Amino acid sequence: MNDPRPIPGERLGDLGDIRVSDRAAREFTDALPRLGHPPRELESARAWLADLLVSARRTGGGGRPGEHWRFRSASLRMDITATVDSQPDPAVVTTVGVRYYVSARTRAARKERER
Repeated sequence: MNDPRPIPGERLGDLGDIRVSDRAAREFTDALPRLGHPPRELESARAWLADLLVSARRTGGGGRPGEHWRFRSASLRMDITATVDSQPDPAVVTTVGVRYYVSARTRAARKERER
């Protein structure tokens, strides 16, 4: 069974430079307004995504091709799963999935306030 949870201690930035493909940058740009972030130009979104993914952690990947990395931030309300081809140097982010993220602590605090 493949575990999608992050593997402790491994960060994407440890591989060196990170490049973001046009496809991944477009996917990220398209997702930003859905998450309540202002729209960005493609190159600005590409740079921001590369900066965020430096601290992404490797996940089990679920049997899909490529390496899978995950970045989550409660303050940005963003959960990013990236497929990365790390064979060429630098690592290339080929696709991303971006979801709205609220931490478990935030959800628990909301439930407590609702009581």
